[in-house]
Amino acid sequence: MSSTSSVDRELATRLRETDLVTDEQLEVVRQLQSGSSLSLAEALTQLDLLSESELAGIVSSIRQVRQINIEEVDVDREAVRHVPAAVAVRYRLLPLRRSGNSLVVAMSDPQDPTALQALRDVTDHEIVPFLADPEAMEHALHLYYEAAADGEGARIERGESGIARSSEDSWRCESPYPPTLDNFLECDGNRQARNLSYQIAANSRDVYSCPILFVGPAGCGKSHLLHAIGSYVARKHPMMKGLLVTGAELKERIADFALAGQSQLLRYELRDRNFVLIHGLGDVSGARAVEQELCDLITAARKRNVWVVCTLTADELINPSWLPCLRKELENGLIVNIDAPDASTRRALLHRHASGGLCDASTLDRLSAISDLQTSLSELRAEILKSGNASDTEQ
Repeated sequence: MSSTSSVDRELATRLRETDLVTDEQLEVVRQLQSGSSLSLAEALTQLDLLSESELAGIVSSIRQVRQINIEEVDVDREAVRHVPAAVAVRYRLLPLRRSGNSLVVAMSDPQDPTALQALRDVTDHEIVPFLADPEAMEHALHLYYEAAADGEGARIERGESGIARSSEDSWRCESPYPPTLDNFLECDGNRQARNLSYQIAANSRDVYSCPILFVGPAGCGKSHLLHAIGSYVARKHPMMKGLLVTGAELKERIADFALAGQSQLLRYELRDRNFVLIHGLGDVSGARAVEQELCDLITAARKRNVWVVCTLTADELINPSWLPCLRKELENGLIVNIDAPDASTRRALLHRHASGGLCDASTLDRLSAISDLQTSLSELRAEILKSGNASDTEQ
């Protein structure tokens, strides 16, 4: 590895912020570096503070260009004005928003040095590039620059850097009811949680607490709120890094990284976030290694004012088998109780889902009497499919 001062500085900052090394350990590392040509990563491995594979993963994460869905981002037209149409169309890029001296730019090929230099030539801002889907870029250029996107530098399927378009999006069939804060049905039992979710998503320091626990039974809307927070942050704050994961998935990932001998890399990936959203925290109960990682994650997150928001049931919250350190963190967290929706709220939600299926009023009344909303939604879908109204046209 060659010594690169900028990478060393960034690596040292990230390792210190994520509590993977202490200031004292970094001082020992720098003493080893002094009078030698060792990079920070090489010195860290020589002192057995991290493995070569873990450091390679962390450095790769620092250098990695993140992907963004520009169709889901609220584009700041003031940011668009910072880049002339000729540059945007030629290099297939779109400024998304400004943050201080940084300009977030979606690009079809974010590793194209000519495009990056062209951006630096027309703006004094530091460029923060994101990878965007080329087809979505074509539409965005028409929308924001009213430009002929089929002109110079036509569509890029694979840039010179080797970044390829993923075909995964073409296989998606999105739900017509994506969970958002606006389509969450409010009632007396969930009003506090909904209002707090808006403030969390807006990154409001006035309500910051760590962790925040949404506690309630199945079907009360906990999962909806967690997904809605994630969607809002991705749309409004594209520079922020977030993680939305289930407790079961987290348990599996921690085991996988431990088996690979890369636990420190996983700790970095978990802690180098602005938001960590965990749905179904109760699923990790009894997995001592996972509980300890969560306890350490919350401690590190609190130092950096990172949001850790979890969902679980009331029985899971008072489970006596939690690791003592994690039980203490949960008890000291901000606990927001969410009640199951009342019958009128369940009926309104079912009516919204049934509006295209022409479900009759008596069926809605019967299903809204079921206290578990997930069960009533499943039965509603079955009713619509059984009645043959799921199709727009009769055969």
